[in-house]
Amino acid sequence: MKTTMRTILDGIADTFKDSLTGTGVDTISATPVEAAVAEYLVEADSTPANTKEAATAFEAIAGHAPDTDEMIQLEAFLLSFGWLR
Repeated sequence: MKTTMRTILDGIADTFKDSLTGTGVDTISATPVEAAVAEYLVEADSTPANTKEAATAFEAIAGHAPDTDEMIQLEAFLLSFGWLR
């Protein structure tokens, strides 16, 4: 199938046409908080992190302290990369 400029422009137009806000921005999915916390820890050169550092980073990203379920998910995510000690 040959892609033409018209096909590309039609695809872009469809994205904006189907957008709830008319901007197309609502089609971008949010980054999971666990991934944002991991990025925060890597940028701070804090990997592997301990549980307290992970909770502090979560609070800095999410704006609130993690509840038990959020902490379990965060720890599992960081452990999958070997970034939690």
